[in-house]
Amino acid sequence: MNQNKHQTEDPFALNPQDYPFLDALLIQCVAGAASLHWESGSGGFFVEVEQLPLAHFEQATLVTGRGKRVAGFAARTCMFYPIASRTVWTMGEPGNRVRVDSYREGAKSRTQVLSMLADGQWAVMTSRGLASQSLSNAFRDHRYQAVQKHKAQPFILPMSGIAGDAELVGSAMASLFKFVTLDERCPDELGWNIRQRWSEVETWLNKAPFNGNDTDNNIDNGSPDSKADPVPDNGLNGKKRSGPQRRQRLDDLLGKNSPRFEHQPRGCSDRREQQRQGCCSCIQIPDWR
Repeated sequence: MNQNKHQTEDPFALNPQDYPFLDALLIQCVAGAASLHWESGSGGFFVEVEQLPLAHFEQATLVTGRGKRVAGFAARTCMFYPIASRTVWTMGEPGNRVRVDSYREGAKSRTQVLSMLADGQWAVMTSRGLASQSLSNAFRDHRYQAVQKHKAQPFILPMSGIAGDAELVGSAMASLFKFVTLDERCPDELGWNIRQRWSEVETWLNKAPFNGNDTDNNIDNGSPDSKADPVPDNGLNGKKRSGPQRRQRLDDLLGKNSPRFEHQPRGCSDRREQQRQGCCSCIQIPDWR
């Protein structure tokens, strides 16, 4: 038997350990009512797929900033079990945006939350502008609740997202997004499914993001932009703490088996430069070992 035989039928397949969750459903928070054409007439959660992703989704068309029409499905609500969150920075104009590894002047941020849906599908919730701010703040509060009440990872409880009715925000009609934590425990089966891919979760958290299906990367979805925070809080709780304070707080709550937090320096020697690039924020690296 050939010992070098590949374990995949596709010789060109990407290694999931290098590019995790390419199979995940990409759910975009589209705020601009003019960017999402569907019966609701508001913004919503949009998925670019050919088949109905969830029972309550409806056919919809997303119109990009360059006028391209993207067929898919949308819904006003979406429930998911959040696992981890990261910030993605992009620069450029719609249709020609590129990703950068950290904040730079003129860059725009997106919040992405790796999640699992109730039916067992992996998903990445992605948002920008005001929706990004809402999702980031809600995930931070959600994780704090999971730690305080259950001494557990955030996916022990689901979150529910709601796209509001279209209203005038600035000079455009847009839907404001609200995310809340539900008091329902995640089924053990889903929890174990998440644990089985934990090494990929760690890679997703700490590797420069790549997703061939991320149409949101080059879409101006009409969402009003909020001012980007060059040093986003890592979302441990509602209070901003230093890295050591965050680590100590989790250790106090969870004991010696708590998920570890590691400092990820980027080689900056100047303190202000560290803060500008986000070097002094701590990145959550859950560790089940």
